[in-house]
Amino acid sequence: MSIPREKSTEIKIGLFTVLGALLLVLIVVILGKERKLFEESYFLYASFPDVAGLEIGGDVMLSGVHVGQVTSIAFPPLELETTEKPKDEKTKEEGKTDNKHNITVELRVAASSMPHIREDSVARIDSMGLLGDKIINITLGTMAAKQHQNGDTLESTAPIDMNKAVIKGQQVLDNLVASSDELKSALTDFTAKGGDVAMAEAMKSLRNIMIEVEQGDGMIHQIIYDGESGQNLKVTMNEMETALTALAGNLEKLDRVMHEVESGRGLVHELVYGQDGPKTLKKAKGVLTELETVVSDIREGPGLLHNVIYRDDNGEFISNLNQATHEIQVLTAEIKDGRGTLGALIKDPSIYEDLKLLLGNVQRNATVKALMRYAIEERERQVLQEAKKAKARQQDED
Repeated sequence: MSIPREKSTEIKIGLFTVLGALLLVLIVVILGKERKLFEESYFLYASFPDVAGLEIGGDVMLSGVHVGQVTSIAFPPLELETTEKPKDEKTKEEGKTDNKHNITVELRVAASSMPHIREDSVARIDSMGLLGDKIINITLGTMAAKQHQNGDTLESTAPIDMNKAVIKGQQVLDNLVASSDELKSALTDFTAKGGDVAMAEAMKSLRNIMIEVEQGDGMIHQIIYDGESGQNLKVTMNEMETALTALAGNLEKLDRVMHEVESGRGLVHELVYGQDGPKTLKKAKGVLTELETVVSDIREGPGLLHNVIYRDDNGEFISNLNQATHEIQVLTAEIKDGRGTLGALIKDPSIYEDLKLLLGNVQRNATVKALMRYAIEERERQVLQEAKKAKARQQDED
C-alpha cells in the first residue's frame, strides 16, 4: 500500500521539524551546561576605571576555570561623575580601584564556585589570547579569609593598558634599533682602523699560549696536567686556608681585646677613655724617669750592684760574697749550738742572770759608768776610722 505523495511530504517535514527541535534543545542544553545557565547562581560586583572593551556576556573565570558570565556593565551615577573627588577619599593603595567613580560590572557566578571566592580574591580584566575577547578573571582566595556572599563587591585591579604597553614596546624597539646602529658603526670603525687584523693576531697569540700550556712543561701545564703538582697545589691551598682560619681567629681575639679596652675597666681603658688618663700617664712617666735614674746610677756609680754587674774581677767579688755568706751560716750554727759568748748568752740562762746582776751593779757605780762610756766611745772612733780606711782603699782600687 503506497503512501500518498502529500502525506509523505508532511511526514518528512514533521520529522525534520522534530529533529530540528531536538537539535535546538540539545544545543541549548550544551550551551547552558557550558555557561552554567541552569545552575543556581550568585551575583557579585567589581569596579574598574576602564573595562578595556569588556562586553555583556563575557566569560567569568576563576583562576582560568569558567564559572559565570558578565550580566551588566554600568557607569557611575552622574552626580558622582560631576562632583570633584575629595583628597581624603582618593585611593590609598596603588592598583586598587575607587568603587564610587568607576564602572561597575555585574557578574553572575555559579553557586558551586562561591566557596573558592574569598574576601582576598581579586578580579581583573584579561584577554582570551593576545587579541581575544575580554574576560573577568578572579583569583582563588585563601581559607583564612571569609567567603563572599551574594551581592558582595570584589577587590579589583585596573586592567593593563595595551596602548601604553604597545608604546613602551615601540620605545624598546627604537632603543634596540639605535643600539644596533651604534654597534654597527663601532664595528665598521673598528674594522677600518685594522681592528679585525689586531683581533686575528690576538686570537693567534691566544691559540699559541693554549698550545704551550697543553704541550709545554711550565707551571700552568703542571698544575693542569700533572697530578702531583695538582696535589701540591691542593696542599698549598689547604695550608693557606688554615693560615686564613688562624688569621681570622687572631682577628677575632684582637676584636675581643679592643672591645674589652673600650668597655672594660682596666688600665688601658682608663688611659684611653678615662678622665684620669693624663694623670696616670704623667705618673707612669715619672716612674720611668726614676727607673732610668736608678739604672744610670747602677751603671755609672760605685755601689754594690755596679760591682756585681760591671766589675771585672774574675769572679773575686762573687767568691768573697759566697765566702762571707758561708761564714755567716757557720756563725749562726755556732750561736744556735750555744758555742761562744753570744751563743752562751742566748742559750745559758745563768749567764743572762749574772750579766743582769753585773749591769745592775754598774748602774749603781758612777766610776764604772764612766769607764763603760769611755770604752764605748773609743770603740766607735775605731770603727769610724776603719770605715774611712776601707773606703779609701776601695777608691784606690777603682
